[in-house]
Amino acid sequence: MKVLHINSHIGTDGVSQYLRNVSMALVKDDHEVVIALDSRRVSETGSIAHIAKVTYIPDLAVTPWFTGKQRAKTLVLNLIEMENPDIVIIHMCANDAVVGAISQVRPTLLFLHINALSCIAATRLLKWPKYKMCTRRAGLRCIPNFYLRRCGSIRGLAPARAYINWRQTKRTLNRVTKIIVGSQFLRRDLLEETVIEDERIAVIPPLVHKYRDREKLAEHGNSESMVLYVGRITLYKGLSYLILSLPYIKTPFKLVVAGDGYHLGKVKKLCRKLKIEKKVEFLGSQSQANLHKLYGKCSLLVVPSVWPEPFGMVGVEAMAHSRPVVAFDVGGISEWLYNGENGILVKPMDVHGLAKSMDLLLKRKSLARQMGKRGKEIFEEKFSSRRHLRLLMAICKEAKRVFGSRELASVNNQ
Repeated sequence: MKVLHINSHIGTDGVSQYLRNVSMALVKDDHEVVIALDSRRVSETGSIAHIAKVTYIPDLAVTPWFTGKQRAKTLVLNLIEMENPDIVIIHMCANDAVVGAISQVRPTLLFLHINALSCIAATRLLKWPKYKMCTRRAGLRCIPNFYLRRCGSIRGLAPARAYINWRQTKRTLNRVTKIIVGSQFLRRDLLEETVIEDERIAVIPPLVHKYRDREKLAEHGNSESMVLYVGRITLYKGLSYLILSLPYIKTPFKLVVAGDGYHLGKVKKLCRKLKIEKKVEFLGSQSQANLHKLYGKCSLLVVPSVWPEPFGMVGVEAMAHSRPVVAFDVGGISEWLYNGENGILVKPMDVHGLAKSMDLLLKRKSLARQMGKRGKEIFEEKFSSRRHLRLLMAICKEAKRVFGSRELASVNNQ
């Protein structure tokens, strides 16, 4: 099968990582993969060009200007005519003109990786005067909250652009053949916010890369008391809460932070204020190969997200390396982290609870190994690449069947 992926960019975020992982798995399984990206982000594509054929299209992601939308639409249709894919999978692309045009000529899947419809800012998190989950329905009235509650960027026209993106994404739902989400949490979220038929939504957990030397790395299990954080350093990823919990840990440890982001300066300042600089090491963004080594060396992974995480891929990556996970119980995390089985769930933003859970696993290494072993078993049962591809191919075949029946009905009605 020939698959065309549509995405805005390739970077270090979870969607980009999934695109790399699924492309590698598809190619390995003898499928052909083509990836179309927005030409404004060409500098970030080095990590995927060796996996699949990559092409660049101006204004592919989203633009409020009609001319830009039509240009992207024309170029995408030309690409489809040239490459002749069997199926198109759209990821981060809110350009409704592009999605509408594709869905007319090919079976089209829309993979919603984030809370793109339940929140204009895609975070569902109010940041002022204190962190709080937003429960209001998304719409035009959300724009004032960008300024009053700091739920999204207020730089320039950012609130207006966010609203346009949301509106265009919403319009794409009825145009695609099928919709894929990564968790039951996102599925419930989507059903609450839209009138989409349940049978059009499929749940497939994101594909996590399977490292060939994972067994060897697992043998190093918990040789040192390293606590690991992997991810972007932003407000809603909650690294500040992890830092605040560190003074309450009694067992000797070291926190290693693998990631980068706009909140890094404030996090380092918080470390100095708490006088724990020597206990925290900032490595910056890491390659996948280096991350595998870090997973193999650490005692546990912490996922301190304070927004409703759509899934939380890094937790499943840790499970693949037989490592236990401590995380705030938000979003779809409880769908792979079973409290007391392969890690510990903590009440959101509970700094003391987070410290207590980490301290327990650092102190009781046998318990950490037991949870890590169970996590690896859960990974093999539910999150293997083999299972992911089987589910994805089944949905692709169903989408082709539905698209074919629509075409036939259209011909008969003429």
